[in-house]
Order: sequence, then structure tokens, then C-alpha cells
Amino acid sequence: MRLVIGIDPGLLGAVAALRQDGKLGTIDMPRTRVIRNNKLRYDIDGIRLTDTLSRLRANYDDAYVFLESVWARQEESPSASFHFGKGYGLIQGILIAVGFRPFVTVPASRWKKAMDVPKGKTAARARATEIFPASAARWARVKDDGRADAAMIAAYGEREIMSKQELAGPSQLGLDPEPNRA
Repeated sequence: MRLVIGIDPGLLGAVAALRQDGKLGTIDMPRTRVIRNNKLRYDIDGIRLTDTLSRLRANYDDAYVFLESVWARQEESPSASFHFGKGYGLIQGILIAVGFRPFVTVPASRWKKAMDVPKGKTAARARATEIFPASAARWARVKDDGRADAAMIAAYGEREIMSKQELAGPSQLGLDPEPNRA
């Protein structure tokens, strides 16, 4: 059975796993407390994220990952941009280490346009509820928008895989996952 994983990176992001049969699971991005500059801060918990993605990889031979691509934003401080980029690189390294090669990076503007998600923070939650009504409670709170984004990224990935398989097959388009090396 195929599994498509959508990842909304960042400390308030999430990971969604969409099975071929339509069953959806989500988790918040795992975080760990760290002391930085004598202040309590949070970073992505690489150990817990590795464990989660390793279990998914071990249970699904036909698995794909779609990761929202990111870049520095002018309104962020250099320090915030650095830490966000560090977390994004950590996610990419974990994906490679657990055997998700290749994985697909997709800009938010692309998946939102393809999935008919209007602009605005609550738009992805509303659209995800239309597509996954049984999972609506997962993103009922405003602060759970990362879960909805990850679910929509996974749905976008499933749509892309289906359309590419119909046209030419995933291996010809660089979406064929490598065999599980467990």
C-alpha cells in the first residue's frame, strides 16, 4: 500500500501520513527544549522525528515524501532565519538518513494553488476539512494549522503521484522510492 507523507516544516509545523486507502494520520512537529543564550527555547527534536519517520519507512515500501520548501523572509531577524533554516536542514538530513530518497520539495504557493487553498492562515484548515472531514478535529484549533498544512501537502503529493503514474510512471519522473533497506 502506498503512503504519502506531507511535511510542514518549522517548530509549529506537522507531519501528515496519507495512506492510499485515504486514512490520514498527523503529528505535530516534535520539539525539544534547549537553553540558548541563557534562555529556554525550542528546537525540532531530531531523535523523535527520526523515530517516527523510520517507523513509517519500515512499514511502507511504497512511500513518498513531499516537504514544503522554505526560504528566508525579510520580516524575520537573521537569527530567526538561521534557526528556521537549521531545522529545515535537519528535516532533510533525517529524510535522507531513513531512506526517503528522493523526496520532493514543493513551494507553498504551488500546493495551495493545486489544492484550491485560498490565502489566509485559516484557509488550509477549512480546505483540509472539506477533503478530510473525518479528520477535522485534528486542526479545529487555530494553532493546529500546521496539521492542516501537512495534510494538504500530503494530499497534493498523492494527486501528483496519481497524475504522473497515469502519464509515464513514477520512475520516469524521479518519484520512484528506493527499496526499503531495513
